[in-house]
Amino acid sequence: MCYGARVSTPSISDTSFQQGYSGTLYPLVNYITCNRFSNSHKAFLAAITKIVEPRYYHEVATDPRW
Repeated sequence: MCYGARVSTPSISDTSFQQGYSGTLYPLVNYITCNRFSNSHKAFLAAITKIVEPRYYHEVATDPRW
């Protein structure tokens, strides 16, 4: 499962913070957090944004989303 939330804020002097993994100068993941969301809202967001990637071909072949 993949989740796009980040809890801690990295140091501004950190090169990976400035460039980001994708090479984007200011990646949103460095600025958007869920810290002020209620626990129930965090659970809701996790439920609708989780992505489960198939591990085997037969899982992909039987899933209409792939």
